[in-house]
Amino acid sequence: MDTTLAGLAFIVLLAFTSQALSGFGSIIIAVTLGSILIPIKSLLPIVVPLDVFLSTYIVIRYRTYIRKEVLLRRIVPFMMTGLVLGLGVFGTITGDLLKRVYGAFVILISLRELIAGSKSQVPLKQSLSGLFIFLAGFAQGLFASGGPLLAYATGRMNLSKEEFRSSLCVIWLTCNTTLTLVYLWTGRLTPETARTTAVLIPMMLLGGFIGEKLHVRVNEKAFRVFVYSVLTMAGIAILVF
Repeated sequence: MDTTLAGLAFIVLLAFTSQALSGFGSIIIAVTLGSILIPIKSLLPIVVPLDVFLSTYIVIRYRTYIRKEVLLRRIVPFMMTGLVLGLGVFGTITGDLLKRVYGAFVILISLRELIAGSKSQVPLKQSLSGLFIFLAGFAQGLFASGGPLLAYATGRMNLSKEEFRSSLCVIWLTCNTTLTLVYLWTGRLTPETARTTAVLIPMMLLGGFIGEKLHVRVNEKAFRVFVYSVLTMAGIAILVF
C-alpha cells in the first residue's frame, strides 16, 4: 500500500468513526484531510459511495429511531428548497467570500453551544429552524457544505442521540446516493475510483464498528459536546479550505 493510500485509509477510519458515532462528519472530515493527499474532484467519487454503505446500514438497523414526522415536515421541504436554489445559482455567485462567512457562522453557533455546556437547550422556533435548514440546503447546492448547519438545526430539536443519528443518515443516504449516480453518469466514478473505494471498505467498516461502540457508551451530554466540537472543526475547515 503506497503512502497516499495508507494516509487515505487512516482518514477514512477517522471520518467514519465520527459518522457511526454521531450520524454526520464523514464527508467533511474525509474531504478536509483527504484533499491534502489527492484533489477533491478525485476524492469525492471515492468516499461518497462509502458513506452510502454506512448510512444504509444505520438507516436499516436503527429504522425504529427515525423520526419520520421530523424529516417530512421540518427537514426535507426546507432542505430540498434550499438545495434546488443553491444548485440553480451555482456558478453565478463567486462563492469564496460567502463560503467563509458561512464557515464563520457555523463556528460561532457551535462555540455558543459548547459554552452553554450542560444548560438545557431551548428548541429553536420552527421558523428559525426552517431558515437554518433552508440555508443548509442552499449551502449544499452552492458548495457542498450544508451538513454542519443541518446538524446544528437538527441538534436543537431535542432528539435523542439515536434519533439524531438515524434521522440525519436518511438525509445523507438520499443525497449521497444521488451524488453517486451523478458521478457514475458523468464519468467521474471510474473503475479506478471504484477499486480505491473497494480497498477502503475495510477501514470504513472498522470506523463504523468503533463508532457504534462509542455511540452506545457515550451519554447524551458527552454526545452533544462531541457533535458541537465536530461542527466547530467543520466550520474551521469551511473557513480555511
